[in-house]
Amino acid sequence: MNRTLFIIIGAVLIVVLVAVWVYVLFFSNSPTSNTPEFADLDMGVNTDTVVIPEPTITTEPTVDVTGPEQIRQLTTKKVVGYQEVRFSTTSAPLAYYVESGTGHLYSIDLRSGAEKKISGTTIPNTRHAAITPNGAYVMLQSGSGRSAEFIVGQISTTSPSLTTGTIAEDISDFTAAADNTFLYAVQTNSGTIAKRYYPISDTSETLFTVPFREAIIDWGLAATDTHYVYPKANSQLEGYLYAVENGELRRLPASGYGLTAKGTDTGVLFTTLTSTNYQSYIHNVPSSTVSTAALFILPEKCVSSVQLTDLLICGGNLLSDTSRQSLDQWYKGVTTYEDGLWEIDTITGTASYLMDITSATGRNVDIHSLLTGYEDRYLYFINKADSSLWLFDRNPTN
Repeated sequence: MNRTLFIIIGAVLIVVLVAVWVYVLFFSNSPTSNTPEFADLDMGVNTDTVVIPEPTITTEPTVDVTGPEQIRQLTTKKVVGYQEVRFSTTSAPLAYYVESGTGHLYSIDLRSGAEKKISGTTIPNTRHAAITPNGAYVMLQSGSGRSAEFIVGQISTTSPSLTTGTIAEDISDFTAAADNTFLYAVQTNSGTIAKRYYPISDTSETLFTVPFREAIIDWGLAATDTHYVYPKANSQLEGYLYAVENGELRRLPASGYGLTAKGTDTGVLFTTLTSTNYQSYIHNVPSSTVSTAALFILPEKCVSSVQLTDLLICGGNLLSDTSRQSLDQWYKGVTTYEDGLWEIDTITGTASYLMDITSATGRNVDIHSLLTGYEDRYLYFINKADSSLWLFDRNPTN
């Protein structure tokens, strides 16, 4: 090859390389649908609990709601709060629930089985939550003890995130009321104050006070309902039961070591420790009499009926170990119970068996945190063993 031809080929290669370099520099960084884009974020110090939301995700039907089963597991995620939501009397019932640890909110359409993430706003270390029946607000507890924060979020219908605020009080318990407000208890140096919170106006009012700090409140469905109060259960300490009506405490003829209670308008189921084991009793409110219940039932495993004022729906088992040691271990989360479903009449004390869950599902379920839905058709509860959400259809033929 002669020298002139070699120089020409080299010059051509150099021109080509320069052209490629110019194209890459000025034209190749135009965004496409497959090219990721990054924002120059000003990442200052952020001490807020709420973090960046994730996008809403709608999935194909994932929950079997069309099978013949009367009872079914709705979630595999751990649930710390839930609510049945209906936007009208003819609309499909939705089961809203809050995922443990993240505070993410999901809904399950109980007619189609479709599950949808309705809020991806992360509330770190979410341990407890309550949702208003209209599906508009959620209250969440982040953390525990002195580091706990209590957050109220407005659930958007157009955005996958919450508009949030905090309640800066030492809250020991909270629940959603039937009128779409929240009821909560605040510990003070000398006792407990029960309050009602209006999320629309971000205001609260005092309902009543309790003269001891470690108070457990069995909330009524609404602020104006009767509420029942007793000291935190301990097998070594004697407890006393009180009814709160119109802001005033009234002592009831129910007391004993390790006392727990669940009430209706006409009666109260309560359990106390005898000399050898735990026993359940019924306090008839109209007659002010106490009788032995038909079986041992932990009041924490019960919920009052929305439609029938003298009915409790409970989890329990005739073969349950009712010894002091067994119940103490259950409170600590060391042991579990194998529950069936019962109805308890708080006037007569009689019990009716609804379902053997183990036989129906092949699973041992330790019922906890029960809730009844619209017109009492659906009964919801959490399996304490794995925190999954379950549903029992009380009228499967409709």
